Amino acid sequence: MENKKNKKKTNKNVRSNNKKINNDSNNIVKLKTSFKSQNFIQTKKLGIFLIAVILLFVLLIGRIGFIQFVQGSSLKEAAYNQQAINQIISPKRGNIYDSTGRELAISAQVDTITINPRKNCSRR
Repeated sequence: MENKKNKKKTNKNVRSNNKKINNDSNNIVKLKTSFKSQNFIQTKKLGIFLIAVILLFVLLIGRIGFIQFVQGSSLKEAAYNQQAINQIISPKRGNIYDSTGRELAISAQVDTITINPRKNCSRR
């Protein structure tokens, strides 16, 4: 019951603070006091957070662009050098004979040996 009395008092106070203007068929209530947002601090924090996130994304996109366009060719060359090796080996192992002394495999000297994994992989 006390809540109803308090509501009536606050309604009367609001009515006395407001000025009613009748305009044709519309009732317009004009407040004398200015409106202040009670959650201004939260909206300000949210705005700062959104600006920080946008700035972080801009920096990330800038870094990706720098790596792709500025350092791209040198990184591509470094990756190729890690995967391809030019190395001289001496694969002389000797001949392989069967039990009767006949040669099954002999060592031969060749200039170049290459492996293409795409052609050499077995499909299961």
